[in-house]
Amino acid sequence: MKLTVHQPNFLPYLGFFDKIRQVDIFVVMDDVQYTKRGFTNRNRIKKPDGAMWLTVPVKSERDSLVNEVRISNHVDWKSRHLKTLEHMYSKAGHFDEVFPVIQDVYSQDWSLLSDLNIEMIRRCFYFLGITVRMVMSSSLDISDKFGGERIIEICKRLDCPEYFSGKSGRNYLDLSAFEDKDIRVTFQDFEHPVYLQQFGEFIPNLSVIDYLFNVGGQPFW
Repeated sequence: MKLTVHQPNFLPYLGFFDKIRQVDIFVVMDDVQYTKRGFTNRNRIKKPDGAMWLTVPVKSERDSLVNEVRISNHVDWKSRHLKTLEHMYSKAGHFDEVFPVIQDVYSQDWSLLSDLNIEMIRRCFYFLGITVRMVMSSSLDISDKFGGERIIEICKRLDCPEYFSGKSGRNYLDLSAFEDKDIRVTFQDFEHPVYLQQFGEFIPNLSVIDYLFNVGGQPFW
């Protein structure tokens, strides 16, 4: 049994899904501090002259947790997003397959950013054929622990003997602390695939939506 943890980012890049498809449990870190200008409320898509941000407008207090961040619905961001996606990807090979699913998510009323993001992630799991148990970290009631200590406690609560970390975990995780608790740590080794994109030269690390519109649900691993 193996788990990984990650914040619920907005339409994440392929590395996010590569990590999750290799585990049994995905713990959604929804009760950690929200980071402005990160990937929680925005991601990049491709346009003819490069990349652009697709951003969900939010209103957040200082030190807000991810699951507390509210969407600024006084702005007509949903129509703007859909028009942008249609304009940029209507000629992509799998637009007609993917767009109605994304459109359905946008047609719903969303107040909390994390709820929107998690539903988008679920829809992407469907396209990519990823089946995983999802657990909200807020349901585990361990907000008093941080960093590696928090991950160790998550593994203990979920009776999971292996933690699957992103590459960068090698730089900050205290592996001896995990060993002391009989928890094995393994690391992701992700190489971004090159696939046929629109508009010339390939740009890596875009939102998964770029891959889905161009390639469809074909696994990239």
